[in-house]
Amino acid sequence: MKLKYKYIVLCVLLLSILPHAEATYKVDGTPIVAVAHDTVSGGIYVDGGHGCEDEMPYTQSFNNVPANVTYARLYVGIWGGTPDYTGTVETKVNGQTLGTLNLGGKADTNPNVMCTGFGVYLVTYEVPVSCLLEGSNAAVVTTGRYRWQDLRSCARRSLRERGRTRG
Repeated sequence: MKLKYKYIVLCVLLLSILPHAEATYKVDGTPIVAVAHDTVSGGIYVDGGHGCEDEMPYTQSFNNVPANVTYARLYVGIWGGTPDYTGTVETKVNGQTLGTLNLGGKADTNPNVMCTGFGVYLVTYEVPVSCLLEGSNAAVVTTGRYRWQDLRSCARRSLRERGRTRG
């Protein structure tokens, strides 16, 4: 009987000295680490979107864009519902397409796409400066329907057909 307790105590002691692994969620994100640095000669123009919308396409205007832009990058955020849902995204700047991407959820392999565990995508585009105009520019983003949007649309349509909702 005493031998049994010795083994239990030994196992507990061994388990207590093992390193613990844990994962935490950081609301503020992770710190930005500089991977390159240099002097910027000129200026930097930054502008943002106006939030999520159910209507497609999503259009964002960028005003007061300076002349002679030498480098431009566009970030597009997409709500995918869950990491398992897939879809497409087509992005245009001033009518010129930056391409159509197939979004693969957690299995996505696009080099310019990041997908979180919650189905939120961040798509990065290198925008050719030939697409940009001095003054006002417009980015238009159209997403293909994700499964959750299809289900939500079908539910609304069937309820309207039955006269249960206003609309």
